Amino acid sequence: EEYQNIVGGGLSKALEEKRNFFKSVSIFQQTEKNMQSTHLQNLIYFFQPKTYLKDEVVYREGDKATHCFLIKEGYCNLFITPRSHGYTGFKPSKELFVSVLGSKALFGEEEVLAQVPMKSTVIAGTTTEIYTLEAQILEEKIPKLIIDQILLEAKMKQEYQRERIESLLQAEEVHSKFRMKPNSLVAHAKSSQRVEARRKSEASREKEGKKEFA
Repeated sequence: EEYQNIVGGGLSKALEEKRNFFKSVSIFQQTEKNMQSTHLQNLIYFFQPKTYLKDEVVYREGDKATHCFLIKEGYCNLFITPRSHGYTGFKPSKELFVSVLGSKALFGEEEVLAQVPMKSTVIAGTTTEIYTLEAQILEEKIPKLIIDQILLEAKMKQEYQRERIESLLQAEEVHSKFRMKPNSLVAHAKSSQRVEARRKSEASREKEGKKEFA
């Protein structure tokens, strides 16, 4: 029914709002002038809305790339596991917060087009409305003009994230050098106590010795 309303030109208020939202997204802004109106209409139909609650996982690193995602409202947090990206010196389970994905952010498209597992974990930071697009539709139904623009922006986003990750990991490494672990703190405190006790014992024996010769 929604598809018939779109292609028939009888856009309801909700569909008109959906269309306006897509026209405001960077990727579609760049391609709209050279894109047939039916292509945009098809996009509106193919992207399906889904609501994620706060702390709900959109996908995890290593999951199969079955969809790409476009945030309408709300935001998500993106994490990576440094070890799986070739950064040694971190525990296998260590996750690193990389960035916030806000309204109009498109993500998951790189993995879908490259047909590789998801490279990050994305979790809703609040109740978030997201448009989802199936991988098969992105690969088979979306015009090449849009795919090329998606790949271009994905490349720029990938470079930014790489620099961001490098910066965060460097900061983490510097911080870890000056941060004592709880066990180390306990050991340090016990050592200090032993040194202080030994100092007091030696001072007491020295005092007693002086009394004997007084």
